[in-house]
Amino acid sequence: MSTPRATSSVYSGVTPTPVQKANPQAPSGNEGDAHTERIVILPPSVDQSGAGAYAHEPIQIGFFVDYEPGELLCDLLDPMILAFEDAMNCGRLTHAVELVTRVAVGLPTRGARFPVAEYHRLVDDGALLVMGPGVSDNAVILREHIEARETPALGIVGTSQFHGEYCFTLPNGGHGEEAALVANYLARQGYRRIALFGEHGGTGDIEYRAWFADQARMQGLHVTFEHILERRPADGELDPILVDVRDRIAPDAVVYMGTGWCTPAFNAALGRIGWDPPRVCNAAFMWAPHDEAWMRALEGWTGIDQLTGPDGPEANPNYNSLLDRFEARFDRRVDHVVIALAYDMARVVAEAIVHAPMLNGRGMKLGLERIKMFPSAIGGRATNITFGAQDHRGYKGDFLVMRQLVNQRYVYRGGLDPRHRIGD
Repeated sequence: MSTPRATSSVYSGVTPTPVQKANPQAPSGNEGDAHTERIVILPPSVDQSGAGAYAHEPIQIGFFVDYEPGELLCDLLDPMILAFEDAMNCGRLTHAVELVTRVAVGLPTRGARFPVAEYHRLVDDGALLVMGPGVSDNAVILREHIEARETPALGIVGTSQFHGEYCFTLPNGGHGEEAALVANYLARQGYRRIALFGEHGGTGDIEYRAWFADQARMQGLHVTFEHILERRPADGELDPILVDVRDRIAPDAVVYMGTGWCTPAFNAALGRIGWDPPRVCNAAFMWAPHDEAWMRALEGWTGIDQLTGPDGPEANPNYNSLLDRFEARFDRRVDHVVIALAYDMARVVAEAIVHAPMLNGRGMKLGLERIKMFPSAIGGRATNITFGAQDHRGYKGDFLVMRQLVNQRYVYRGGLDPRHRIGD
């Protein structure tokens, strides 16, 4: 006799149903995938057919994507479905959940009014917690709305300005932390003379440059050239700039610290001028799973990631088992950072429901704050998720690493070297 399992109202969160791609480390969806707006996940053996007026309605949780989702939408929604099912199957979560999903593209390509309106719409519709935002510029603007509504938002943004009583993050990076790790990596590689590129944007780009200046000084690096891009360059626009950098500056490495919107232009320009310098970037590297074209454009780059990979002493056993369960559930194997990030978000929400002393916004906030050293699929073996009354950035430990794209496969390049710099 089989053990009852949690059930969902859909097989996958998008249509058409995603299928296995040749490269499991690429995004598994397609441009234009349609998301299912309402997904109900039921615990095992829940039968309320005879409950009538006493039936319990599912707990509503909102989720919105505030950037162009590209080929990534299924790799966000399906891990969330799996996370709620896992929490139910192990007996931890006994409530049914309704996941309400929306796409509300905001900054940098559209206005912040769209994610702001979607947050309010989800709360008005009954969401006790909203997963999002994902873009720092939107998060800073959303912050006052979240605080006013007293319904927590769990974002993945890297800015330290998304803070407040109801603002929580599982950061997909961290502007200051990224700068520290990139500078640490450059110093370890002996890349001292740096040509620095970035973007003229909002919160993230300003923070990246400020943090990197501090960390470069600490690591003994010299920024010998700096260029800020106003927008994604047209074909040929970067070529003369990179020729000048190559011939006049001759840096040890080309470094990109910014949101990442302009990164796809670099490899093509470097190929046209016949230059192949070491290329290092911050968490802009994690745009690679957005779509296969972007992944190809980051070939050869080393950057901030949140996975160590499946092998070696640093490997996170939670991530390896997640890939196996995901493949068994959705009949495709997908091996990139977004799978783990989305899964962690939904597992944390499930824990918040369990811990909540009351099922409203304040109760969910208090439920999140009771989560201590919860296992993470992101990062290395020492990564865990911990919140507190004055501590709303969840990832702790080795949640950021360096990886490189080599022949469209991710190669682990190490984490932070924790040793102090001391004199001879």
